[in-house]
Amino acid sequence: MTPLLKIAYEEGLYSQGTPDGWDESALQRYGERIVAEICDLIAKNEYNLIPGYMHRMTAYAEICLIKEHFGVEDAD
Repeated sequence: MTPLLKIAYEEGLYSQGTPDGWDESALQRYGERIVAEICDLIAKNEYNLIPGYMHRMTAYAEICLIKEHFGVEDAD
């Protein structure tokens, strides 16, 4: 089981039974597209300097950017 499918299992997507091979491969591709989009976000910001500073965004700022892009909110 790939890490992406493991997450799907942990999030309960398998609770209705195991999907057939096509569903599993579609789920894998969906996860891969999300990961690729995250990588693109980080790559596009690699040279975006924080105003007034001569360095890249901090890891925290990049995490915030990714969460904002995907509409993910922290758990209370």
